[in-house]
Amino acid sequence: MLKVYINGNQIPLELPIGLPEIFNVVQHSDLIMKKSWVIRDVIIDGELLSDDQLKRKGSDFDLSGKSKIEFVLESQVQILANAINDGKIAGMLLSKKLIDIASELKTGATSTALHNLADVIDQMKYYFEYLKYLFNNGQEKFHSSLVNWPGQGDHILKILSQIINSQENADWVLLSDLLEYELAPQIEQISCILDLAMQRVENTMYS
Repeated sequence: MLKVYINGNQIPLELPIGLPEIFNVVQHSDLIMKKSWVIRDVIIDGELLSDDQLKRKGSDFDLSGKSKIEFVLESQVQILANAINDGKIAGMLLSKKLIDIASELKTGATSTALHNLADVIDQMKYYFEYLKYLFNNGQEKFHSSLVNWPGQGDHILKILSQIINSQENADWVLLSDLLEYELAPQIEQISCILDLAMQRVENTMYS
């Protein structure tokens, strides 16, 4: 017999019904209706539904032979906190990669360094898009933490312009210095901004 759980608690259902109908029941639960929580994951007999299946409420998922559906709900504040933490981790990894590339330039591994730098620049594009999305969606929760963010972004753009010029001029010493002493510290500074944002979000969670 199929059993349905919300955050580990079984809910009574008149079965058999399809997965979209089960979604509707969960979406009318107190956690969603009264506390504005959202469905983060749906796990059916250990199989995690894809994001696309979630959007379609599992309309094409066959429940025949299935025994357990687990709905994992989270508050929007908790989801925001997780996103901030992901941003911090991504920033730390980018900063480390920039310092590693600077070291490659110093040891004469120019070809390898430039190849790795191209990859990191691509990753940074996605990173800044992620930050933009994060700040736009969470600014009400941590607005005062973002006071320095516009200036931070402008300064990073100036550094990136200098990086491009140093590459065009084949000035590997300058490029190494820009990566290690200019760009990497700016990425680390973003992590500090995210720390402040996390503190405000945590205050919201536990207040």
